[in-house]
Amino acid sequence: MAYHSLGKPNESDAALKRLIADGQNEWACQIAQVYAYRDDPDRAFAWLDRANRQHASGLTFMEVDSLLKRLRPDQRYAEFLKRLRLPT
Repeated sequence: MAYHSLGKPNESDAALKRLIADGQNEWACQIAQVYAYRDDPDRAFAWLDRANRQHASGLTFMEVDSLLKRLRPDQRYAEFLKRLRLPT
């Protein structure tokens, strides 16, 4: 996210690729956060779905997660909260 903020897309993509390679089975929520931060909601929601299948504990903080705030206006966000049985 730091590389993305600094306008360094190559470094940002490389760091994300490493995160996915090393942590796709444990860090699905965090990968979703990165995609949300990068304003890529389709990939963010795909990773949130994966996190849900993995029973990721990070999903319990979705409503207050500032890194996911860009997803909140998207209808899929409310639908996802309903699937998690969290208030919308």
